[in-house]
Amino acid sequence: MNNLNLPPLKIVRISYSILLFLFFLSNTASAGSLDINEAMQKRQKLAAEQNIKIRSADEVAKRALALMVMVSRVHEENPQDLMAWVERNKVNEYFTEKEKAVFHQKELMHQEKIEFSWKSEALVSLFWALNMIDPYPSLKDQVYIFNYKKVLAIVDDPAKFIAEAKLRSKKEIEAKETELYQQHWRIRDAHITNKTMPAELDPDIVFQRNYGLSWLVGWGESWEKVPTDTLGELPKG
Repeated sequence: MNNLNLPPLKIVRISYSILLFLFFLSNTASAGSLDINEAMQKRQKLAAEQNIKIRSADEVAKRALALMVMVSRVHEENPQDLMAWVERNKVNEYFTEKEKAVFHQKELMHQEKIEFSWKSEALVSLFWALNMIDPYPSLKDQVYIFNYKKVLAIVDDPAKFIAEAKLRSKKEIEAKETELYQQHWRIRDAHITNKTMPAELDPDIVFQRNYGLSWLVGWGESWEKVPTDTLGELPKG
């Protein structure tokens, strides 16, 4: 397996849910000003103004590879083999500056472990778009990505994975991203209006899955700067 291992996820769910709740609270002031249809119209207008375009298969594959490594990193107590694999396959070239800093730390902070553990769910969206996962998993259950043979094969030949990467159709990807945006809206609406949370949705999973596809369709100047509000107030970058 070329010494890359992704242990079963050990996510601290409560801590991340608290962060999401605080995020929702920080955006409640203007929540009543738009309904979902108004927000979608405003979002479409912003997408046209900012010339939002789907990212290339090559860029998505490299981002997926970097995330795969980062998720693995936070579960590795002795990451020497992982670091050697990254160097041998030049995966460090695909890291963001933040990922580079965290990856090479001797000891990771608890919050960093939580944050990057949850990126496994954003990764689900990227792998789905790359035809590595099918059908799209439920928005209620966590996914262990290495249960998929196509994903597992990436470890043995990451260069081949990048070279052969192919995205689903633009129409299919945009439809799924819109669906995730709307489900994110439902969760946020439930939080700020004290409604019952939809039983078929896990807030943490929806947030991360939506983040991954929002980046993929072109929102944000970089992976670290993807807008995550649901009011249609989506700043460029």
